[in-house]
Amino acid sequence: MPSETPDALPVPAPRTVVEACFDSAGRASLRFVYDLAEALGIDAQPVRLAIRRIEAAGIARQEGRGRAGTLVRTARGPRKDPVTAGRLRRARALEHVGDGWDGHWRLTSFSLPEERRADRDALRSALARFGGVTISPALYLSFSDPRPPILAYGGLPDPRVVDVMIVAEAARIDIAGLTDPADILARYWDLPAAALAYEQAERAIAVAEASPVPTSPVARAAAALLLSEPFAQALADDPLIPAELLPADWPPRRVRERFLGAWARLVDSAEDIDLYRQYAPDLPA
Repeated sequence: MPSETPDALPVPAPRTVVEACFDSAGRASLRFVYDLAEALGIDAQPVRLAIRRIEAAGIARQEGRGRAGTLVRTARGPRKDPVTAGRLRRARALEHVGDGWDGHWRLTSFSLPEERRADRDALRSALARFGGVTISPALYLSFSDPRPPILAYGGLPDPRVVDVMIVAEAARIDIAGLTDPADILARYWDLPAAALAYEQAERAIAVAEASPVPTSPVARAAAALLLSEPFAQALADDPLIPAELLPADWPPRRVRERFLGAWARLVDSAEDIDLYRQYAPDLPA
């Protein structure tokens, strides 16, 4: 499988392609799945393997064979990507809604027994995705209470695990002699890496802006995946820092607005598949 398309944009993973093709009824035409993969330069074998893994995980079952078949989602299968949408909403709230930093740090810790390792790993991952950094074993630092976004978008196997979190507020902290918020930010949050990830997303946005909206469903879906994948990765690397602590010309702000404009062009009158619902307005706010 080629790692990049001819225009050097990263190709999404085969599983991402498959999961993008479910409609609102939870069905995905395998003909559409394979045609979309082919349009992206992905061989059929990795797609078949992704389908098998989706079936093995109990997310969907296959009806029919080959391209004539259909994947049918089970009740366990998610219909959207609330984590990506949630991170975008959180990033924009920090910029536009005045949901800035109140000057208080949040220190979060939790303890779960070994038999709940899956919940423990999910909670660690969710803390990292929504602005938390580890400053010592099992102790996370963030700018706001991590529980609300984790509950709304964390995708936790058991949301009740949030109840074990201990969250404390502190007006001042001293971490090995660091007390200034700017110094703490520079030490624990990798802003250059975040800006670099958004540069990749901006290249994809430029391609989308310079191209007409494809008329065929497969070509439109391919264009949407090439646009959304690097942007989703940029969001994953975004440290979700309050605007007060960022440079006034922080590049990701511009990139996010450009993405929303380019995405709206592709989504307008698009087909009924999950790909276009990644940033749907009915996701939890």
